[in-house]
Amino acid sequence: MSTSTIAGTNLATFVLENGLGLFGKSVQRSVPLIITGRGHGSGIVWDPDGLVITNHHVVPGDGATVVLAGQRMAATVVGRDPRYDLAALQIDRAGIATLGEPLVPLKPRRAPPRAGQLAIAAGHPRDERDTLTIGVITATDHSPAPEAGERPWLVQTDVRLRPGHSGGPLPDSVGAVIGVNTLVWGSLSLAIPVDLINAFVASLRRGDHPPHLGDGASRDDDRVTWL
Repeated sequence: MSTSTIAGTNLATFVLENGLGLFGKSVQRSVPLIITGRGHGSGIVWDPDGLVITNHHVVPGDGATVVLAGQRMAATVVGRDPRYDLAALQIDRAGIATLGEPLVPLKPRRAPPRAGQLAIAAGHPRDERDTLTIGVITATDHSPAPEAGERPWLVQTDVRLRPGHSGGPLPDSVGAVIGVNTLVWGSLSLAIPVDLINAFVASLRRGDHPPHLGDGASRDDDRVTWL
């Protein structure tokens, strides 16, 4: 291996390691812990007014507690779509005021995801907080049907997810949201793509019933792990 190749490899490693450190600090401000009576999950700050996106199965009731920057805030479910496994929470404005700084929304990725692309899961698995797990997208045009409910639009990755990652973002290497992590099937981790999240949010803002664009995975399949 040439000296220039070694130098290039070292530089790439340095940039990746240090870049991910900075990336993690910025994402921490945008990925709340969501606590309910049944457990906890993760979410995504979607706009500076306190809209948080998570999974439908993370918030089975009408409300939850959102924890961000060490601050616990009440939030109300303002929309859900079980088939998408998506839900939207609105943080109480009084809670937002106690943060002392603006909420930082994550930006959706504009370009469609592609196989081989770097993917980083952010969330709060089990008793850990503010974790990052890195991997790659393995497929974007098929799902492990019928185990995932024949939803070919799910984004497959080899990112290692654990319970508590549910509802958290799957960003790309620059922090743009590829999708929302939803479940694990075997060695695959599956995420709801950002274009469906955009459609879900748009329907909420119009006051429409959220559109149904597919069937949900069966809760009776013991090969599916709901995170």
